Amino acid sequence: MAFKTFLCHFVHGHETWADYLTYMEQDGARGDHLILCAAANCFETCIHVVSSLHDDVVIRPHSSVDESKPLVLGHIHEVHYVNLTVGKYQTP
Repeated sequence: MAFKTFLCHFVHGHETWADYLTYMEQDGARGDHLILCAAANCFETCIHVVSSLHDDVVIRPHSSVDESKPLVLGHIHEVHYVNLTVGKYQTP
């Protein structure tokens, strides 16, 4: 038996799914876990979230993808997500 879970049950602070989407369309709206799931599916890539609070999280799209080059974001608890880039550092 297949169970269906509706995303509207995971949206807090909005009366309806349409209200949530309207809010997320606004400039300056900050993405949440649902938006990251949608982005992983849209861009067909894994998103690795490095958390300041709990264990890191890897969000995988529904389709199979090469997991060797994920998008990496930082999550600062109670603030928002930040971009993390891999760089080469020189030591003095």
